[in-house]
Amino acid sequence: MRKRDISRTDLSQYMYKAVAENEHEALYWKDIDSKFILVSKFLVKMFGLNSMDEVIGRSDIDFFSKDYAEQSLEDEQNIIRTGKPLLGKIESDTFPDGSITWMATSKFPLKDIDGNIIGTWGHSIDIGESRRSETPGRHKIAHLTERELAVFDKSSIDQLTQLPNVKKFYEYINLFYQDAMNTLSMNVNEHVLMLIDVDNLQKINDAYGLECGDKALIHVARIIEKGIREKDHAYRFEGDEFALLLKVFDYPEAIEIADRLLKQIAETPLTCGGDELKFTASIGISMFKEKLPYGTIYDIINHTEMRVTRAKSTGCTSISDDEY
Repeated sequence: MRKRDISRTDLSQYMYKAVAENEHEALYWKDIDSKFILVSKFLVKMFGLNSMDEVIGRSDIDFFSKDYAEQSLEDEQNIIRTGKPLLGKIESDTFPDGSITWMATSKFPLKDIDGNIIGTWGHSIDIGESRRSETPGRHKIAHLTERELAVFDKSSIDQLTQLPNVKKFYEYINLFYQDAMNTLSMNVNEHVLMLIDVDNLQKINDAYGLECGDKALIHVARIIEKGIREKDHAYRFEGDEFALLLKVFDYPEAIEIADRLLKQIAETPLTCGGDELKFTASIGISMFKEKLPYGTIYDIINHTEMRVTRAKSTGCTSISDDEY
């Protein structure tokens, strides 16, 4: 089949369709008055509507609380005035039933072909399940009381391993993603997601009990903490899986870190139930640039998960699809 040349008009249509059909991420474009001109399907569903046409021309005040909408408008007008983006802002809104949603939001100036700012665009990622407030109110992180900050901080830590939890992971990967986008053409550091899955944990649970399985996860968490560099970020991702976000000079450096962690995990036994248990793990690695500039963080995560699955089946660190 002959490769088709894609014109700028074609590309605009493809991108519009990709945004309109995106059900996994809150993407939105607004005009100079902060009224919606394009939104993803995710937002249409979030607002309880049936089509994008029901959103276009309306603003945040039509869908969110007054406090949230006013702060959003202030942020967007500041972007329009200064041309400076807003990156990784953690914000919350309280819904009528008392539930609170926590979001990591980034917004950017929207420019025309001549470079004039004509509005804003951005995306927001849910960094934790909505939770019910005992005393409903509309808060921003900066205005939380000391007690509420303590609760929020606690909610960002995995209580078993004491590593930052999956909510904190999504908060930081949003910032990491923006940094990768900003430096995509600069050939500086490589941005890497590494997922580490403990092998055969279910067999340990079956043979020695859940308490031993928990000890195994804590054991592996400490090995990971000690085995990474100070500038790297480790998280309890989900179940028996851990996540690392790191910047490296090149792909071989990421492989070296992964191989070192695998060796440390395999060579560091845990005594449980009177027996000395040894562990193995499977690691999948993805460079952010493999999915940029159009892939989302979910594309990067899913791609890395696929490589973890391959690593488990082959017994080797799964790194790439032969691109490198």
